[in-house]
Amino acid sequence: MTIKSDRWIRRMALQHKLIEPFEPGQVKEVAGRRVASYGTSSYGYDVRCSTEFKIFTNINSTSRPTRAVG
Repeated sequence: MTIKSDRWIRRMALQHKLIEPFEPGQVKEVAGRRVASYGTSSYGYDVRCSTEFKIFTNINSTSRPTRAVG
């Protein structure tokens, strides 16, 4: 499968419900607070899968707890 353009992702999401809920732009902040980004970006679509997440910091898969982010 090839990488799809932002235009294709937006069109398919709006016309065919490819992604629900869909965010047409990239969101990095909500109500003045930084959040894990989601939405259409220059490299595709950042997906929100859960309210919990891990941030991997190196090749050894070390992660930081979410409350340490910010």
